[in-house]
Amino acid sequence: MRHIWKGLVLFFAFVLDTTLGTYIEVFGIAPSFLLVCVVAMAMVTTPAEAGIYGFIAGAFMDVYWGRVFGFYTLLFLYSALMARAFLEFVYKNTPTITAGITFASSLFCNTILCLLRFTVWGEGNFLYALFRLIIPTAAYTAIVQMLLFYPISILAKPKEERRTRL
Repeated sequence: MRHIWKGLVLFFAFVLDTTLGTYIEVFGIAPSFLLVCVVAMAMVTTPAEAGIYGFIAGAFMDVYWGRVFGFYTLLFLYSALMARAFLEFVYKNTPTITAGITFASSLFCNTILCLLRFTVWGEGNFLYALFRLIIPTAAYTAIVQMLLFYPISILAKPKEERRTRL
């Protein structure tokens, strides 16, 4: 049942990205709620579950935005797995550490997207995108991660584990 709820949270974050994102833009920059949820869930689950949630989130993005099916799926899958792997080096999972990992994940995802647009599809200016879009988007997403860290991490933990901490 817990996995169904997590899937619904990912779907809700996807809907927020596609609908609410335009209303909370700051200078044309909107955070990625889906990436926030994927990284938060990856930080409190096993590596296999983190990969599954990254895969599901990427599939949502591929269905809606993708030029080639599987690109966003692999991008979110690798982001979730890298976030989970980085947690192995850190002693404690805190909102600031998770925000830093979210910043790095967002930077990774958006840089890959921009490099592919710039080199393969011949669209855009990479340096402009790096300083005006990629870094501000990563910072905004990290701030949103800090705000949503506790609700997502409480939801992502098993029911038995939530009872023992109360």
